[in-house]
Amino acid sequence: MKNFYSILALSLMISVTSLTSCTPDYVEYNGEATGGSVDKAKLVAKWDLKTVKQRITTMGVPVDGPTKSVSSGNSIHVEFKEDGTAATTYNTTDSFDRMLFPALKSYTVTGSELQMTLSNNSPLNVTVQTLNASKLIFVLKETQSMAGQEIITETIYNFTKL
Repeated sequence: MKNFYSILALSLMISVTSLTSCTPDYVEYNGEATGGSVDKAKLVAKWDLKTVKQRITTMGVPVDGPTKSVSSGNSIHVEFKEDGTAATTYNTTDSFDRMLFPALKSYTVTGSELQMTLSNNSPLNVTVQTLNASKLIFVLKETQSMAGQEIITETIYNFTKL
């Protein structure tokens, strides 16, 4: 019976891993892989933050945290401009909403990496996962080591184009 539970746990772990590890290492435009390069011209626009989700992976097993979204009736807009400047507009007074995304000052694009500078001059580097006519998804990936185990935290930002 112990072997049955071990096999069941392993099968479940493999299933969960295959279901939740769908983050591609390339940028996708309208369903077509581009080999990892962001076209800056497609990024230049005003985007509306819809959701923020965290995924934590320990011992190779990813676990999705709750999906957070901007409070009903409020919005957070991010604008990437042609000249490399960027701005975050908060149409909310809710402090929780304001914590979902930082105020931006500028950005550059290198391959699939979007390197942003926050208003306090701190860097924020993310990997663009999807960019198309209506959607922008990027992932902030942080790795820590705790008690000999690697812990990977991915924060997934989901925007729609305004």
